[in-house]
Amino acid sequence: MATTKTDARRRKRALAIAALASLASVAVSSPAPAGSSHPQPARVAGAKRATSSDPCVPREDTLGDCLSAADVPIYLAGSSDFDSLSETYNVRLPYTPAVVVVPETVAHVEDAVSCAAQFSVPVQAKSGGHSYASYSTGGQDGSMMIVLENFQDVDLDPSTGVVEVGGGLRLGNLALRIHGDGNARALSHGTCPGVGVGGHFTHGGFGFSSRAWGLAMDAVVGLDVVLANGTSAHCSSSENSQLFWGMRGAAESFGVATRFYMQTREAPPAVVNFGIGLPGASDPGAAASYFAHLQNFTRDAPAVDRNLGVQMYMDRHGMSIGGTYLGSLSEFDAEIRPPLVAGLGADADVSATENSWLDSLAALGGAGSLGTPERGYDQHDNFYAKSLTIPALVPDSGLAAYFAFARGSDEGLSPPVEWFSIISLHGGRDSQIAARSGDEWGAYAHRDAVWVAQHYGYAADASAPFPPSGIAFIDELNAVLPDAMPETQFGGYINYVDPTLGRDEAHDLYYGDDLTERLRAYKAVIDPDNVFANPQTFEP
Repeated sequence: MATTKTDARRRKRALAIAALASLASVAVSSPAPAGSSHPQPARVAGAKRATSSDPCVPREDTLGDCLSAADVPIYLAGSSDFDSLSETYNVRLPYTPAVVVVPETVAHVEDAVSCAAQFSVPVQAKSGGHSYASYSTGGQDGSMMIVLENFQDVDLDPSTGVVEVGGGLRLGNLALRIHGDGNARALSHGTCPGVGVGGHFTHGGFGFSSRAWGLAMDAVVGLDVVLANGTSAHCSSSENSQLFWGMRGAAESFGVATRFYMQTREAPPAVVNFGIGLPGASDPGAAASYFAHLQNFTRDAPAVDRNLGVQMYMDRHGMSIGGTYLGSLSEFDAEIRPPLVAGLGADADVSATENSWLDSLAALGGAGSLGTPERGYDQHDNFYAKSLTIPALVPDSGLAAYFAFARGSDEGLSPPVEWFSIISLHGGRDSQIAARSGDEWGAYAHRDAVWVAQHYGYAADASAPFPPSGIAFIDELNAVLPDAMPETQFGGYINYVDPTLGRDEAHDLYYGDDLTERLRAYKAVIDPDNVFANPQTFEP
């Protein structure tokens, strides 16, 4: 019988997966728990071919030749849609890829990665493209950018609740599709409907329901991954478990997730969305007292359990407390509202609305609708952001310093820079993030964090250069609490990735020493030639 290309690919894949399992078992000592067009390829200037003495290895002269021979759909600079496909969400950090690959099949992804490896071109995947550091475009010029916009399928098994989704799906569309057709299923994830599952579900995926259900990554029960050798592997807790561990925490260092398998849960019958306006918060002392009360409430109120998600929001214009409660409005009014409002003063403006699960998500998303375009998504911002994971309650001295700086140091931002601070309850009593500790839940270092803070500055004029004064302000705001709490080991939240950090500093903040050592060792096993790379990925 004649051997087909598909047969050969299957054999190659099977051998590679077997080798992967063997290598992972001996080389890492840590335990593991719709279509697009086909433009004509062009030559990629400057790409060097890896040499080989094997006469069976194709000897294409350029990366473009290699991709063309494999019939991989690509866009090169100057071709139609190259600019729109490679435009970064954060316009402050634009990069130009060597090539944009828009695969229609997993085989296209495999062949693209094989070609990139042959010509030593770093590879990064784009799911939703919201990387704060533009790492989905490579984080540097000259990368291969693999755009997964054609991987949008959703297949829910109603008998198990496990949903299989393509790696290019966005959160809003995911929520709509698993809740539709009478299924009423849900997942814990963030609030922005346009964010892609690829980066969100592989780096944490914190949202208001995370204290109740765990992080988004905790729902992942399996992944299909294209590896650095151009083959695919399925991974789960029982199959290629080291890969499963590493992809949930540092996926960009190890492969391209083309398909996710996630355990959904029954959507709650009611969700309360609430907000509390805080008058007089322009005064640093008042602002500090408001947050101190919020801390005391989350620590001491008997009714606080996993069903509560809450955060403080502050910008130059005001301050508020908001969140969700997985329950009815009558339950919220009886159990949560009284101790939460007590101590905020009679003028605190409290609003609370009972919603369906989807209406609650739509309200949190801010756009009034969860649906987002599968292709041609065109939202951008001009911003600079940093983050903190805070493993302890903040003492009064830290709060005083933080709000004194925030309320007294932004007047000099010129040209105008807007900013906001969001400090979200991550841990605390009954948090299911902390309850899911151990390797079986992936390479996430901050399950013991009490708070997660995001500090975000953005240019009022998105088309103008981002002013240095805005960068200095966000840097200093992010440093206030660590400076005030020198004995506390702060970290950073990698979904708010900070491109100003050097590789070692990023690994220290996002992973810590133990995980860094283990992830670096696994990189040497799974991607020894460093095919999957950006400025903060692990190196062999």
